[in-house]
Amino acid sequence: MPALRPDSAHVVFAAHPAPLPVSRQLLETQRGKKLRDLNRSADRPGQYAAFTVALLAFAGGYRELFNVCSKARGQRTDVRQIPVPLSWLCELETGKDILLWMLFHAHVEHFRVILKADGGTELQPANSLYISPNSLFSLTEAGAAFAAGFLGDGPCPNESPALSTAWDRFLREDIVPHYDADGRTFRWGAHTLKHFRQPATNQELILLTAEELNWPAWFDDPLPKRSRKSTKERLHDTIKDLNRRQRPHLIHFKGDGTGTRVGWEYR
Repeated sequence: MPALRPDSAHVVFAAHPAPLPVSRQLLETQRGKKLRDLNRSADRPGQYAAFTVALLAFAGGYRELFNVCSKARGQRTDVRQIPVPLSWLCELETGKDILLWMLFHAHVEHFRVILKADGGTELQPANSLYISPNSLFSLTEAGAAFAAGFLGDGPCPNESPALSTAWDRFLREDIVPHYDADGRTFRWGAHTLKHFRQPATNQELILLTAEELNWPAWFDDPLPKRSRKSTKERLHDTIKDLNRRQRPHLIHFKGDGTGTRVGWEYR
């Protein structure tokens, strides 16, 4: 197993229950509340400290990851061999919404330590947007370049114009999937999940509908009715096809049991 940072053991060497799927509705609620609270804090001197803490949590997460990346470079070590455990980032108040934003832009790679049958452990790519207690993260080249843009601005990064721009982008950017109809490509941020090389009318119709509606958590079945197959069965099969052959499989489509609606969540 690759060497881990000394105090990471307490978050990676115990089995944890699988985390629940993260729906867009839940994430939007959390991010919307944060944006409203921070906007109010920024306008009220008495609450400015809350705004500063949240901003520094964003910068602090990048700084921690950047410092480890710089250390790895200095030692000519692959930074993926010394990922930062979630517990370290939580101490900096770097929350899951910030980490998902980093993943969206491919600023970090996500790893987990897996317990093996012989009692040993193995570090593996998570290939998932589930952030659980045994998650670990390493900065990518793109993430290092992004962080360097505001971490080099002196001892008060919260006063950096570059950080202010990055922070505003984080607060206002909607990290939802995207379907490029012209290129017939399904993406989540910097990640290409699926490219349709053959006709897939039903799958593409669902993706086009979600795109037109700006990816709500749930939307009505857009597939046209046909006599040869029940609408519920056709929708079920299309949802299965949407989940099949995503590389990586980061977005999970689902039905609501009625055969009339389609939903999605981070996987």
